[in-house]
Amino acid sequence: MSKTKILVCEDNFVDRKILCNFLQQHGTVDVAANGKEAIEAFIAGFTEKNPYCLVLLDINMPAMNGHEVLKAIRNLEHEVGAVSSSHAVVIMTTSAEDPATILRSFKEQCDGYIKKPVTKEKLKAELAQHKCCKKHLV
Repeated sequence: MSKTKILVCEDNFVDRKILCNFLQQHGTVDVAANGKEAIEAFIAGFTEKNPYCLVLLDINMPAMNGHEVLKAIRNLEHEVGAVSSSHAVVIMTTSAEDPATILRSFKEQCDGYIKKPVTKEKLKAELAQHKCCKKHLV
């Protein structure tokens, strides 16, 4: 089985460690501690012709928040012609559970939403819903 390329965008060290520990057995995991690093990593993936299949994206991050990063990711994918069947699966992770934040995330084309704390069970359940993840992660 080929390894999936995964980007974990999380400014909290403990949350980042939890996500990486679960995901590292399923692919190559890169991390970004803020929104700007996340965009730089995502662009580098396309530049190197090795784009990310999965992005775990915290909404509340420094430099750029998760909503701004998500918009930038989808704009970049549009520019390079990545259609919806081949775009990165982006799962928002956040402590916010208000309906406005959740609705905004999906309107901005996230693929999933996990309320923190992120557990292995929550993550596995969310990943099971996505085609690229089923092939490699579940």
